[in-house]
Amino acid sequence: MSLTQQLRPTDGIGKAHITFWVNVFPPRYESFILNQLRTVRDAGCELQIIAGRQGSSNSLAVEELSFFLARTTFLDASLPSRIGRLTQVATRVLQRGWTNPRALAGAAVGRIPQQRFGGRCRAILDSMPFLSRSRPDIVHCQYATLGMKAVELRRLGFFRGRILTAVRGDDMTSVEQGDSSTWKAWLNECDLFLPVSDDFRKRLIELGCEARKVVTLRSAIDLKAIRQAMGQSMAQDKSGNRSFRLVTVGRLVEKKGIQFALQAVARLKSRYDIRYDIIGDGALRSELEQLASNLGIEDETRFHGWLPHGQALRSIANCDVFLLPSCTSSNGRQEGIPNAVKEAMAMGIAVVSTSHSGIPELVEHGVSGLLVGERDSIGLADGIASLFASATVRLRLGQAAKDHVTRTYDSQLLGQELRELYARALA
Repeated sequence: MSLTQQLRPTDGIGKAHITFWVNVFPPRYESFILNQLRTVRDAGCELQIIAGRQGSSNSLAVEELSFFLARTTFLDASLPSRIGRLTQVATRVLQRGWTNPRALAGAAVGRIPQQRFGGRCRAILDSMPFLSRSRPDIVHCQYATLGMKAVELRRLGFFRGRILTAVRGDDMTSVEQGDSSTWKAWLNECDLFLPVSDDFRKRLIELGCEARKVVTLRSAIDLKAIRQAMGQSMAQDKSGNRSFRLVTVGRLVEKKGIQFALQAVARLKSRYDIRYDIIGDGALRSELEQLASNLGIEDETRFHGWLPHGQALRSIANCDVFLLPSCTSSNGRQEGIPNAVKEAMAMGIAVVSTSHSGIPELVEHGVSGLLVGERDSIGLADGIASLFASATVRLRLGQAAKDHVTRTYDSQLLGQELRELYARALA
């Protein structure tokens, strides 16, 4: 169910105090978080960001980064020793604890269930940003684990505002596989759930969440940045005698399915002159590099590591086919709807992906891209070959993909939907 089917137009959100709770800020690759923060900023709201730790990003201008960092509180999640934890907790309590001593005492003595000393310290430190004179009207948590923490902190009286939780790929798996005692209170007490796909919306309702509290809010992409990247990309003739270019962008983790992409490239090596660029990093990089060598495609395959967002977009703009063979990992982890696929489609690039999680909501097989089964390297190779064989088909699928993503995933459009959600929560 789309948001426009569930919400009526609203009068805006005025000077509401919005607290964004994220794991890392600034994020390296979670551009959807930056898009939502810009929506809050541009709406004129009072903005606070709570982050577990400080990250790094090359996608923010200096002025914009300074604006957001000035409104960010870092929880300093690294607590190496018992003495260090006690010192950090004592310092924060002396600075802010006097504003709500009763709630703070609840966190300290165990009303937030924690099994270890470090967990108790973590609970106290998590509460510190809420010990201020300006309490949030909305706490927008970017992951389910943060939403669960917010529910506990509100129970203790640290704030009385509404709680909204985004539900993404790993969130859904963690909830479904986790102990129900850890997430039942969250399902009952969180005010609004924002899954990134209709598939996740259905699964939340099946877990017992009230349907009225679950609204699909898809992760947006910045079409302005994509147009800029396309304008800056090198003009390249996509016909004639040259290598066919495949690109994958994503973390090098099991659920991205990159090992099956490498197997597909190995199957095509004897038939086509291929260059396969893999942009991203992660725990499986060494293993995947070794696999490429074992398959005899080390000359065709380049592992670039993480690149600045604009540079990654330019690489996509210059490819023939974008490839992301996502799959359910051995521990059950899944994707939501990968933003990199949306960005490729927005550029009019033909996409080969899999019928995994929410991807079929984005890619219609044979219309706006090609989908194969998970872990199917033969199907991937056949799909890629069919696109290499016909520039006409690539252009047709690419144009349909561009039209769909432009209509559905633009950050301006979804930013307006987010503002309407905030207004609904505050009503």
